[in-house]
Amino acid sequence: MTAYSPIWRLAEMVPGDPAVKNSWGTVQTATVPLLEQGAVGVLDVSVNGLTTYTLSTANNAADEARYLTQNYTGAITGNCTVTIPNVARVGWAKNSTTGSHNVLLTSGAGTQATIAPGGSWFFYWCDGAGNVALVPVGLGGLALAGNLSVAGTAAVTGTITAANGTSGSQVVNFNQFSPTASFAGHVYLPGGVTIQWGNESSTGNQTITYNVAFSGVPWAVIPSVKDAPGGVSPGATGCSVLASPTSTQAVIATFDTSTGFVKAANFFWIAIGPT
Repeated sequence: MTAYSPIWRLAEMVPGDPAVKNSWGTVQTATVPLLEQGAVGVLDVSVNGLTTYTLSTANNAADEARYLTQNYTGAITGNCTVTIPNVARVGWAKNSTTGSHNVLLTSGAGTQATIAPGGSWFFYWCDGAGNVALVPVGLGGLALAGNLSVAGTAAVTGTITAANGTSGSQVVNFNQFSPTASFAGHVYLPGGVTIQWGNESSTGNQTITYNVAFSGVPWAVIPSVKDAPGGVSPGATGCSVLASPTSTQAVIATFDTSTGFVKAANFFWIAIGPT
């Protein structure tokens, strides 16, 4: 008597079985296409207008459940629950339906796998005990030529190498900041903004040269008096920017705020402009 394999339902012929005597070639001819369907096959399954659907099964004959991959199509107005055979196996599923609803894979009373719309392929696993779940995959490495979309939480224990972010929706690469941890330095911010700072001594009017050149005229140059230089008392109590700063320099005037006279001073400055 011919038996059938539990997962792909392929004929397991028994030598001496009169039912298949002199017909093994015929059975094999029918079986080979089924092997291909289970190993690499892709099948479009219409669930148009449905809320439930059961994949067809057949012994050593074409069916829907044997295919490695199912692409669900059609217009649905609510989630559609698709029942697959309750056997231990993995597979791929895609929700190509319209209406923005989920396809839910089930094999019994246990957990279901949610196949969201949007054109992505989902790798699922049935444990043969009534549970279907999306498979957590561990990889030694992964190189993507396209985009990566994460619906849940991405936990990274190693290092992510990324290009410089330029908008709020992109990953920040901390190397793009290039901060200088000193009394004179600069930092690059996402969006093409650079902040620079330094400290200078002035005897009245002092030209400062930025640590790095801006790509254009800075939006703001802000000086602030620190103290009087050694041996000079009293020093300046105020400071301001003279004329218009350029992309590389600014002139800072230090003075006595009560008299307006030029005075020597040590001062800090901050400049903000385009990277």
